[in-house]
Amino acid sequence: MQLTVNVVALTVTFLSAVGGYQPPLNAVMMLWVNLIMDTMGALALGTEPPTDELLLRAPYKRDSSLVSRPMWRNIFVQSVYQLWLLLFMLFEGPEFFSCVDGSTHHFTLLFNAFVFCQLFNEFNAREIGDDFRPLSGLHKSPMFIAVVVVTVLGQYWIVEKGGEFTG
Repeated sequence: MQLTVNVVALTVTFLSAVGGYQPPLNAVMMLWVNLIMDTMGALALGTEPPTDELLLRAPYKRDSSLVSRPMWRNIFVQSVYQLWLLLFMLFEGPEFFSCVDGSTHHFTLLFNAFVFCQLFNEFNAREIGDDFRPLSGLHKSPMFIAVVVVTVLGQYWIVEKGGEFTG
């Protein structure tokens, strides 16, 4: 999860500077995203109940890679998807959403999209193999659901009440 966040944030910030924009994600925004991914994401994923398939799989070899091929694939696909969406919103968003280019409204839309992409990525990170069922077993994980709800409420609060502090 964290690799995807960092790749996307750095690329969007770099390309926005090249495109003549101020950085769309300020320090407070990045702190919030890191709080979502590091603390709450770890809490959500760390409290997932084990599945029978996980308990029955063979142990990994001692010299096996920490990041598997399916994980690299998921990181790559998520990064490409998020970059496409966020760059579209950065460069085409003002016309698409009828807002002023580079305005607070424009960057708020971009920030919301970035946060909800990371939230979507949390669902995808629940499965690290080739099985793509991000919603399977969700009813057995009340902590994951609670973290998602707190994240959505926190995002709403930051956007609506954060004011000048959050930009």
